[in-house]
Amino acid sequence: MDNVEILKIAQKHKKMLEKIDVFPYEYKTDDTTYQMAHFYRLTSKLYGSYIYTPYDLSYSEVKSVFYKFILLEEYLKNKIAKLNEYASQDLTKSYYHYRDLIKELEKESRFSAVKEDMNKIIEAINYIENALKEVSEKYKEFQNICQRVKNESSFDNEQLERIRAIHGESQALLFLQTLKQKKLIDPAKNIYEFMKENEIGQTPSFKEVYEKTNILINDKSVLTLENSLRKFGKLEEIKDLSYEELVQKQIQLYEKDFYIALNEDFIKRRVRNPSVQES
Repeated sequence: MDNVEILKIAQKHKKMLEKIDVFPYEYKTDDTTYQMAHFYRLTSKLYGSYIYTPYDLSYSEVKSVFYKFILLEEYLKNKIAKLNEYASQDLTKSYYHYRDLIKELEKESRFSAVKEDMNKIIEAINYIENALKEVSEKYKEFQNICQRVKNESSFDNEQLERIRAIHGESQALLFLQTLKQKKLIDPAKNIYEFMKENEIGQTPSFKEVYEKTNILINDKSVLTLENSLRKFGKLEEIKDLSYEELVQKQIQLYEKDFYIALNEDFIKRRVRNPSVQES
């Protein structure tokens, strides 16, 4: 990436005690290649001011490219890695082993009264497993796009929108699998009560599943799930959304504070292109 032009322009706008930092990736459209330089004080790299090339951008263009650059910068911080870390956790000894225990119960004729509950649990854990695997696959796609951006020192709108979508899709999948975890509670309670009433919970061959079911339905486990669900927004507002609507909701939730802080007033105060200063 050739920084000569933007550095030359940025030097004319540089103020005392400021440093110029050229964003390392150009934004490319079919017609134009944009670059961004960031002015920040030597004592702080928080926000600061900006300038863009082409220098004669219109104000509407400035607003558009401002968010393109800042969004890419935000997503390249790789906060999505935490989602992948959660999705990659080993549930072999917890949920997946519990599913195996429930499958063994299905073979016992005495548990026919709670067969539907067992099926619900197996189906839910299957869903959880597949959803977590899908999040990990999406993270690989995210990494591939980011690597291409870094290799080429440029990005386009399609790449940026896909990165945003991957984050929203991953959040949506994590919400849905957490909701499935919560839906395990009622059928698990039915199985637990059935075993308790029939005094078979302490039978050696059933003791493990009885104890694990008790852990699954206890107040601490339920509270943990409810707290996890709150991270995705208000449950009543999102639980009945379509998948596509949920994805968009999660993107908006992730970017909400960014748009509040870096609003149009911020752009007018911090962007030094003439079209902004004249607006």
